[in-house]
Amino acid sequence: MINLGSLVLFAAPYQETVDFYHNGLKLPIHEASPGFTQFDVGATIFAIHPLTPSTSAIAPNGRLAIHFNVENIETVLNHLYDQHYVATRPTITTEPWGKEASITDPSGYQLELVEPVP
Repeated sequence: MINLGSLVLFAAPYQETVDFYHNGLKLPIHEASPGFTQFDVGATIFAIHPLTPSTSAIAPNGRLAIHFNVENIETVLNHLYDQHYVATRPTITTEPWGKEASITDPSGYQLELVEPVP
């Protein structure tokens, strides 16, 4: 069995991206230091580092989809909209696995918010 051990974003703009995940999605910060923020999301490590010339060679700002399961997708999207993290309310689709909406963080990474079928 393979489990996701960590997910690291190399982000630009760094602080705005950290604010999006911490204040917008309300992820609690587990550990932070200059140039590094790690969030408490359970067993998987989710961290953000600044995108710099040295890190861009390791992980260029490219295609990465991050899936977050949420309890109530409408509440999360309304909060992101009210806090101006998203300019328009994304369309919510209903899939066999639950409700889903796509948004983009300040560094251009695509997020899929999923409210799983109970």
